This record gives sequence, structure tokens and C-alpha cells, in this order.
Amino acid sequence: MGKSRLLCALAAAAAVQALPAHAQFGYSLPRNDFTWRWGDADETARRRSSDFSVSGGEAGFRCDLQGELRLGSRWTPGDIRQLENDLRVSAFFIRSAAEAMNALDLRREIEWATLDCRKPAESEPDPEAEQEKLDRAREKMIEEMRRRRARD
Repeated sequence: MGKSRLLCALAAAAAVQALPAHAQFGYSLPRNDFTWRWGDADETARRRSSDFSVSGGEAGFRCDLQGELRLGSRWTPGDIRQLENDLRVSAFFIRSAAEAMNALDLRREIEWATLDCRKPAESEPDPEAEQEKLDRAREKMIEEMRRRRARD
């Protein structure tokens, strides 16, 4: 029964994707890289294999969600695949993942989960490469001026 409620909540979140994010959730995302954790397990437990793993993005972030369900959880492999698919297609991946993990954590069905989000670094122009471009452009301009003078 709890699984169907979570899946319904995810479906409802997907249905209201046309609304602005702040209207749906009432909060904004961090500006820089962040990691959110759920569950009780320590770092060594998080290094074990996970029951679910899904990647997605939102607001310029690239995120990876991984987690492990508790031994007593009644989630089937099909339920886990459905959760992963629902999150994968969500336009609001971070918010959907957080809501799903909060629901699992509240029901104590999750051993651990980690949502690791990174914003790709904007590439800074290489000063040497920029100078090379300018030098080539200058040489090309000088060569063109020589050709024109030679024609005249």
C-alpha cells in the first residue's frame, strides 16, 4: 500500500510539471554543488552496492541518486525500476528524488540514499589559446594587406 502511494505521489508530481518550480515546492535549489543524504547508515555502508541508481538533471545540475532499501522492505525489483523510470523522466529530478527519498525515509524503508549534484564548471578561456587566436588573426590581416598592396 505504501509503495502505491509513493508511485501516485511521483505521478502527481509529474502531472503538475507545467507549474513553475517555486509554485510546486516553495523552495529553491542551492547555487553550488551539494550532496543530500537520507537514512541511518554510515559511510562504509554507502560504499556497498546499491539497490537503486538513477541519474538526472535540473536547473543546470547533473545528479546521481543511489540508495539501498532496508532488509524488511517490501519493494520488488519492478517497484524499484518504476521509481527509477519515474525519476528519470521527471523535469524536476532533484525535487522528485528528494520527495521520494523523504517518503521512503519517513516510512523507514531506506537504509541509506545519497543524491550527489554537481554543476558543470563553466570553461574559462585559456589565455594562451586566446593570444594564439589573436596572433593568427593579426598575421592573416597583415598577409591580406600585403596581397592588396601587391595588386595595386
